[in-house]
Amino acid sequence: MLKFLKRGGRATPTNIGSPPPLKLKTVLILRAISGSGKTLFANTLKQLYPNTVIVSADDYFYDNDGNYNFCAAALGAAHGACRRKFKEAVDSGAELVIVSNTNTEKSHWKYYEDYAKENGYVVHFLIIENRHGGVNQHGGVNQHFVPQGTLEKQKRKILSSIQL
Repeated sequence: MLKFLKRGGRATPTNIGSPPPLKLKTVLILRAISGSGKTLFANTLKQLYPNTVIVSADDYFYDNDGNYNFCAAALGAAHGACRRKFKEAVDSGAELVIVSNTNTEKSHWKYYEDYAKENGYVVHFLIIENRHGGVNQHGGVNQHFVPQGTLEKQKRKILSSIQL
């Protein structure tokens, strides 16, 4: 569990033990524009639940030295690798699987939702808001250098597909 302590005028988390186990095998599908903090959020949950499996198409673009080398022509292969890793995680019975992609429209997340449900997982969707300004770094683009126009398209697609 996380306990928040006041230090220097702001709350900071302090690990005070393990959170309770999840009652059901769970898939969490993150939806957000590039640079909004999906990876940070997923990694934070993994700290709480160490057996969590995080799948992301972005992983395909990192080299062995940790450099991000995006190539639009390889997006299909990246998403294929992400789906394979997801299937392996579900087939192995992982307690928590997080899909950390933009997932701006139903066709992007449908495979994950369907496969998870077919295998007895509960599925939750979570939209990550960009309230920290992460997408406006590096001269108007995010840390992956996604152009502002692309970020605006992602935003419109997410907003038009939210189901409350």
